Amino acid sequence: MENPKPAVKKILILCLQGLGNTLLFTPTLRLLRQDIPGAEITVMVSRESSRQLLSGNPDLDSIYFFDPRRPSSFFRLFRLLQRIRSVHFDVCLTAFPANRREFNLLSWLSGAGIRIGHCYPHKSLRSLSFLQNFRVPLNLRAHDVDQNLALLSPLGIKVPDAWEKRLDIVLEPEHIHFAQQWLRAHKLNSDSLIVGFHPGSSPERGMIHKRWPAKHFAQLASLLGQEYKAKIIIFGGPEEESLKAEVAGLTGQALPGEAILVAPSSNFKETAALISSCRLFISNDTGLMHVATAVGVPTLGIFGPTDEVRTRPWINGRFVARPDLDCRPCWTLKEVGLRRRCLHRERICLSRLSPEAVFKAGEKMIGEMKSGL
Repeated sequence: MENPKPAVKKILILCLQGLGNTLLFTPTLRLLRQDIPGAEITVMVSRESSRQLLSGNPDLDSIYFFDPRRPSSFFRLFRLLQRIRSVHFDVCLTAFPANRREFNLLSWLSGAGIRIGHCYPHKSLRSLSFLQNFRVPLNLRAHDVDQNLALLSPLGIKVPDAWEKRLDIVLEPEHIHFAQQWLRAHKLNSDSLIVGFHPGSSPERGMIHKRWPAKHFAQLASLLGQEYKAKIIIFGGPEEESLKAEVAGLTGQALPGEAILVAPSSNFKETAALISSCRLFISNDTGLMHVATAVGVPTLGIFGPTDEVRTRPWINGRFVARPDLDCRPCWTLKEVGLRRRCLHRERICLSRLSPEAVFKAGEKMIGEMKSGL
């Protein structure tokens, strides 16, 4: 029996995770706008990069920004809660993954009569997930994009057949102009095989353990440079400047200086525009990996502890799985909300993945591009 569509005028969406998770929610945002065009849609984010990502998106009406890492966060949150409750939202959607008490508590405190989240296998009491009065079952073999789309089922919204589940980033002319100027200043043009790297990852909540070793990225850059005369652009956030410099320094020992460049990291949309100029993007399992997919760049994801079923590059991407390790992936859908320790002294799922193996995967993608596949 289909769920009847309730009368909905105001919708609050909690996208309180990182950049990548917010980007993976954008297909759900677009379908929600398409199906309930008259609703007022507000998205709450907790990262500046997520706020910049959603700016200009036609599928929402307003953005609430709250960064718990900033000083006086309790008082700012209290004022924001007052503002949220004064709006009288009908629906609150909590984006996936969100098996955390602060997310579920915030949903309840919003005052929305319809509160939708997922039903996680762990920590039901500790995470306060029972405060969501509609809990959608998890699909253990689904990508995070589809997990988010499932949140619309209690509203009676189905994903239409052949509907395009693209990831959405709105780039303005000034962002494209910045990228063109930067490339011109560094003597890069459309004939160059530009390969983007993201060797970093968020340092929060153990995400630093998703990083393939910097020396492996450097060796991969050398292989691409020697075989294809590729130009490498290293991307990363402001907190990854030293890592970017390390990879560039290691690579510079084997390649000429003009073959390895470090991208600026001051503005997210400018970064996205620069990524769009790449012919190939090779990255750890990160938000920038999903950005590359969103702007149409063939993307090669490097996966260690995380599950490529959940977060592989969406639609046009490939991924590199670890060779026959029974212990990986150890961060699976069943473990959302749990913190697991590696069984080994080092992340062998990453350290044992050789630069040559990733190079071969990248080489295959370059071959497909050249043949027009």
